[in-house]
Amino acid sequence: MKVTITKDLFRKHPKFHLGLIKIEEINPTKQFQEARLLLKETEQLTRLLFAKDTLKNHHLISPWAVAQREFGKQAKHYHTSVERLVKKVIKKRSVVGKDTITTLVNYLTIKHLIPMTVDDYSLLKGNLTFNVAKGGEKVGRFGKVMKNALYYRDRDSVLGTKLDYWKSNETKVARDTTSILVHIEALPPITSTKVKEITKEVSNLLTSFCGGKAKTFVLNKKKSYVTF
Repeated sequence: MKVTITKDLFRKHPKFHLGLIKIEEINPTKQFQEARLLLKETEQLTRLLFAKDTLKNHHLISPWAVAQREFGKQAKHYHTSVERLVKKVIKKRSVVGKDTITTLVNYLTIKHLIPMTVDDYSLLKGNLTFNVAKGGEKVGRFGKVMKNALYYRDRDSVLGTKLDYWKSNETKVARDTTSILVHIEALPPITSTKVKEITKEVSNLLTSFCGGKAKTFVLNKKKSYVTF
């Protein structure tokens, strides 16, 4: 598989970074209760640190909010993936997943306030592309990606939009998943060094809990693609 960030995306966001983690032979349900407790503790801390009205002004979320405004008048209806997750926590709605992998990815997203997504690697079809929408790209059965939205797709379809956080169920992690691909999206003030640190942490935590063999990569304007 080849994963590519397009030139169009870099024209909009020249300092965009993408951390990638591929893990094979992983057990998606191992140490679920331990992962659940870890996330529960972080949920409690998050409720103490954030209020709904001040979340968007956080220095790690505001860059995504600025990018989000390119939706124009409809921007108020959309939230970054991080905002959506944290707002659920603030409303005392648990974000514990049905498996250890999803639970840990949600924990790490809240901890670092950086967008992360996980796919069942075996369900991805062909190559992956990260791009900025021209407007009108089909998403799901009836939806369309809005102009300037950051999204990713495989050969057959759009799998997720990163600003309003729509995620296809076609590549969702399940209890029988054995290989995954995690991707981490970053804009300034997150640096290249920080993206590498977070990517390594995610890889180490997932394999520590769930086992498996991991490979990590970080893509940016200088290195815009990788082949697994």
